Amino acid sequence: MKLIIQSQLRTNFFGWDERTVYELDNGSTWILIEPYRAVILLYRPFARVYQCGENYHLEFVGAGEMREVHPLTPWAAEAAVDKPKTETLPLQLTETKPSTIPLIRNPGLIMALILVAWYLLLALCHIK
Repeated sequence: MKLIIQSQLRTNFFGWDERTVYELDNGSTWILIEPYRAVILLYRPFARVYQCGENYHLEFVGAGEMREVHPLTPWAAEAAVDKPKTETLPLQLTETKPSTIPLIRNPGLIMALILVAWYLLLALCHIK
């Protein structure tokens, strides 16, 4: 895989969802083409776009995973390959973890946590 773009997402990142469009600060726009969903909340994360043959993969710093995307702006992939990279990530981002909201992907775990909180609330209300 060859790194072709390093930039920052123009908005907050709310996770991966099929057909979601991601617009980067460098003006390129990418759409997720994999049938995948995950909720991950990040504040304007830095992004890396990699090229592997004819395919492109997008990675957000802090998300911990890479997904296949397709360029929506016609020049996005061509411009990145033709021009040398001028935008680089700050050194501190590779050494520190960006602030994130914890990720819970398991609906059963969410229900269990809600039930525990409910029973604790009931227990506190009955204590005299």
